[in-house]
Amino acid sequence: MTRSEFLPTVEVSAEDVLAIIRDRYRHAEQLDPEAEQGIDLTFESSVEEWRQSCDLLPFTELWPALNSWFGVTFPAFEWRTVLEPAETKKLGGVCTLIATRATRPTIRPFPVAGIECRSAGTFLVIRSLLASAGVPVQNIRPSTPLADYAREYADIFVAEVGKLAPGALPVPQVEHSLAYKASISSLCAGFAVVIPAFKWHVLFAAEIILLSVGFAGAWITSKFPPKAVTFGKLVTFADLAKAVLQTETADPTRQD
Repeated sequence: MTRSEFLPTVEVSAEDVLAIIRDRYRHAEQLDPEAEQGIDLTFESSVEEWRQSCDLLPFTELWPALNSWFGVTFPAFEWRTVLEPAETKKLGGVCTLIATRATRPTIRPFPVAGIECRSAGTFLVIRSLLASAGVPVQNIRPSTPLADYAREYADIFVAEVGKLAPGALPVPQVEHSLAYKASISSLCAGFAVVIPAFKWHVLFAAEIILLSVGFAGAWITSKFPPKAVTFGKLVTFADLAKAVLQTETADPTRQD
């Protein structure tokens, strides 16, 4: 096994799955304007509440996404038994189903100069997780700034680190480009004149122009990475590894 393939795993529990889902919602709550605020997701939460809280896809797209997220291969009919009808099915059923087949990454020491080093193992697991998700990791070292990669792969960071140590990764701080900010400002200005637009044709025309420019600009600029993505006090991959290791150690339910 090479350093870029150091990815030990253990069987996942329903509690692990719930923690991963809750961690993903923690990020969505702050970053996704379509996400519901202040939802406490538990085993007793309905699937409908979960879907609304995280702005999830409809069933036909949700079950393949869940297979991909958790590395399982349940067919549609099995997912339907725990996802539909969404109003009455519970999140606990989803977590239990996933736990029957899924595994999660875990921390193992890695030998460095003949000594089993837990910090090195944590760093290598993170790098291996990113590599398995398609991130080019050849040049990643402990001293490498997270921002060099987070700008383009922020979603992967959130998803993969969330599976390893829910709660370890701060909600990213996103700095958008001037073009994106201008597009959003145009949208806001367009919506601001909605009420008087029915009275004055000039304002109605202005509204149409502002909304058209705003929607087009937001759609185009959203296809490109933001200007910068940072994670607060976590500046380097070494910082991230330390945070992950502290989270794993602090949570007795995550011990192996």
